[in-house]
Formats: sequence, C-alpha cells, structure tokens
Amino acid sequence: MAKGPDPAGNEDRVILGPGWFGVVDGATDKSGMRYGGRSSGVIAAEAVAECLAQAPGDREPGLLVSDMTDALAERLERFGADPNAPTRPAAVVVCFSPSQRLLLRVGDCAYHWAGSPNAPQKLIDRINAEARAALLQALIAGGADHGELRASDPGRQMIMPLLREQGNFQNHLDHPLGFGAIDGRPVPDRYVEVTQLEGTGDLVLASDGYPTLLPELAASEQALARALGEDPLRIGTLRGTKGIAPGAASFDDRSYLRLRLRAEGGATGHESPATPGGRP
Repeated sequence: MAKGPDPAGNEDRVILGPGWFGVVDGATDKSGMRYGGRSSGVIAAEAVAECLAQAPGDREPGLLVSDMTDALAERLERFGADPNAPTRPAAVVVCFSPSQRLLLRVGDCAYHWAGSPNAPQKLIDRINAEARAALLQALIAGGADHGELRASDPGRQMIMPLLREQGNFQNHLDHPLGFGAIDGRPVPDRYVEVTQLEGTGDLVLASDGYPTLLPELAASEQALARALGEDPLRIGTLRGTKGIAPGAASFDDRSYLRLRLRAEGGATGHESPATPGGRP
C-alpha cells in the first residue's frame, strides 16, 4: 500500500514465489531525479523484485544477493544513472526460500517469527530521527502550530543534506555508520543476513512501514493507525526521519506478507493490506 494517494508511487514490492517469497523496499528518493518518469525507489524495487521472482529456490543466498545487485546495476546503466552518487537508487529486501528453509535479509526490512519481531533500524536513521524530533519539539515548545509543522516539516528539511549524503555509508565495510542495501555495488558479507528457520508456524515479512509488526495483518494495521493518531509528526515514541505528509495515508509505503511454514518445508498462504484479514 502506497503512503500517498498515487499507487504508482509505491516503492515497495511483494514477491510470491515460486522459488522465493519476499518483500522489497525501494529507498525513498531524495534526489528529485526521475528515471523513465519514475522515482529511484521504484526502479530499484522493480529491478530487485523481478530478479527475486525468477530466482530458483535452491539459489545460494550469497549468489542471489549478487544476482539482485547485478540486476539493479544493469537497470542503472540503462538509465544512465551515476552508480557512485550518494543518492543512487537502492533497495532493501527480506525473503524466504521454502525449499532451503532460509531467510535472507539485506537492509532494514522486518520479519516476525517464533513469537517475536525482528525489525532493525540503521544507526544513521536513529541519529537523523533524534535530530529531527529535537527541532520539531523545540518549535512546538515555542508555540509553533502542529498543522503547519506537518505541512512544511522543517525537521526533515534540516536533516535533508545528511539524508542525501548518507548513501556514502551504504555498503561501506569499515565505517561505524555503514549499512547494507542492494545498490548495484557489491554488498559486504557483514550486511548479508542468513537465518535457518526450524519448526512450523507463521512467518511474516514486511517493509519498515510497520513500526510494530505483529503476527496478524489486522493487528499490525491497528497498531499503525493508533501510533499515527497519537504521534502524526513522528517525534515521540514513533520518531522517525519523516512524518505524515498532507494528503498521505501514512509516513511510508508498507507491505505485509504472511507465510505458513509446514513441517515438510513448504509454505502456503499470504496476506496483503489490499485484503485485510488475508485469504487461504
């Protein structure tokens, strides 16, 4: 589900097998560049998702990351994008192979398994979120109007230079602010997370549009709505690098995929925000 009124602007993608199931989240564009009329997040998500949708279930995770990297590199070359710009198109991904019982993740997508969520946040994102929240809280303390702050978001304007340049930390192996993403360049092993899942149960894969990821879609949606109602500027417990823009439904695109893992290693079923409650 797109954060705004235009579904074409959705920078998330959901992959439903046959070899891999997953969620891809294109990085929010900060450059203003357009590639064939689409944002950098859209073309990155499309390239990675198309590669993942065609991958065989027995593809070794490291090779699959290389495949997705190459697919995006080819897409960037086609559009003439600078592969070394800090605002280069990029995407993060979490995916699962039923045949291997392997969970693969690069970046900050989330998953829920064995009764608990796993939703990492980049250190650079925490730094930006804290700085943005501090400025907006200071303006509110000085009497600023909440509605005007939501419309203009001076906190995001303040951190935008760092948001544009933080791509220099992306796939940077040795920097403490480094983080991983699929951006057309090799992804260091430290940013490739591979987890073997044992047992049966429901596995949820999601983009970071869900600040609270729960085992049921309806509960995750309710938690999101409640949090946004309490903190629409996202400067309190929900603090982040952006709030809810005027006319938007949420602060970010969101995708939710639930798989039921069987004892013999298969996976069935999914839920999506377009069909609350899911279907068999």
